[in-house]
Amino acid sequence: MHKLLQNAFLTLLILLPNYLIAQGLINNGGYIKVSGGAYLKVDGHLTNQANATIDNEGTLCIHGNFNQTGTSTTYTGNGSFCFSGASNQTFYSATTFSLYTLQVDNGQQLILGSNLGVTNALDLANNGYVALGNFDLTIASGGSVTNYGTGGYVITTGTGSLIQEVGSSAVVFPVGNAAYNPATITNAGTIDNFGVRLEDELLNTYPSGTALTDQVVTRAWHLTEATTGGSDVTLALQWNESQEAGAFDRAQSGIAHWNGSSWDRPAYTVATSLGSSNWSQTLTGITSFSPFGVESNATGLPIELLSFEAKRINAQQIVLQWSTITETNNRGFDIEMSADGQHYKKVGFVAGAGDHKGILNYEYFVVNSQAAYYRLKQVDYDGQYAYSPIRYVEGVDLSLSLQVYPNPTQKKVILSLENYSKEATLWVHDIQGKVLLKTKGSLPQLNERLNTQLLQWADGTYHLKLITPQRIFMKQLVLNRK
Repeated sequence: MHKLLQNAFLTLLILLPNYLIAQGLINNGGYIKVSGGAYLKVDGHLTNQANATIDNEGTLCIHGNFNQTGTSTTYTGNGSFCFSGASNQTFYSATTFSLYTLQVDNGQQLILGSNLGVTNALDLANNGYVALGNFDLTIASGGSVTNYGTGGYVITTGTGSLIQEVGSSAVVFPVGNAAYNPATITNAGTIDNFGVRLEDELLNTYPSGTALTDQVVTRAWHLTEATTGGSDVTLALQWNESQEAGAFDRAQSGIAHWNGSSWDRPAYTVATSLGSSNWSQTLTGITSFSPFGVESNATGLPIELLSFEAKRINAQQIVLQWSTITETNNRGFDIEMSADGQHYKKVGFVAGAGDHKGILNYEYFVVNSQAAYYRLKQVDYDGQYAYSPIRYVEGVDLSLSLQVYPNPTQKKVILSLENYSKEATLWVHDIQGKVLLKTKGSLPQLNERLNTQLLQWADGTYHLKLITPQRIFMKQLVLNRK
């Protein structure tokens, strides 16, 4: 039987080991106070509604779901709130909600239906899990998470994050999905709140891309900071051997960081064994935050690669440029290209220097108007090989066409480039090659400046050159006022 408390005042002054048990409890505009040392057990659901108040200074333990509705309904107190049912339980509050101590010891999951704060401690004893979904769980400054591990952690299958304050002392973020994959953060910079969530796959690009299936740990740790700047983070990530894909080599592994456009590759080192087939890697000096993953260099580069860049120089050509500072037994570099970042083909080869100390610069041109990924496959004389970081270059729409009209014109002209909204540079030469105009801006700005100058030019033929980041367009313009 459910108990309905309406417009009432209930104070529990019962001292342990005595306690009160309710089958289910609906607080409909009433006031419940659980005094220090008292214990209220609700075998069913607990609902707090219609401007009701729960003041918990003792222990409030429920076996069902918790639901708080109404903008003036409140929960207060420095007591312990525990979820100890025999199956998954849910939490929901229509307003901002914080618990002093949250215990999840049901051996199942506490599933969040709204954001939740914890000011003192989150206790995951007895194989308790908190499933965030798309909601955040925030541990306040000075709070902590206890009794976590492979049998109890925070599940982050949605967009929600576990948020904790981090300073100079290491803070464990006990996250996982199908398995336990915690992250540990130490911050030598300005104290800040960090959010961590985990995905059970690592993509080649973000926010969307293809799942990587070779030489990686199949996990991605997403980190955020509340206040941008001022952080100096050391990050340690943990995984299990069963999560290593393809030719992953723990002896040549490290933490890679997605910088917003490409992966920043690590210095490869030997992973640290944690026992029970668990391993970890560490990255220091982190000042910006986005996805992190663990990858390996399957054989180890027999060169020291100083830099590797790829960029488009015109609509049809890509230039790859790289530098080495040390080469050992280096036969050369296969140039590899991929349309999807997964399946690569060889498109060229550049000979290496064998054994060399000192900086060497290399360059290779690829003819390609399409978007593509590029990497170097460094090959030494005994057949060993290793891959460079991957670089991505955007494609060019060759169907774009510059329209100039009316042409011939008497006094005004319009330059039109369909679906182009970025800046461009316009050059105008007369038939002797003299530069009459050079200006940069949006197409409307270029049209305005060109037409202002046309009023001052004599009749004749003029050469227009419009330069965009992807292409250069050439047109002739005839000015005839007769």
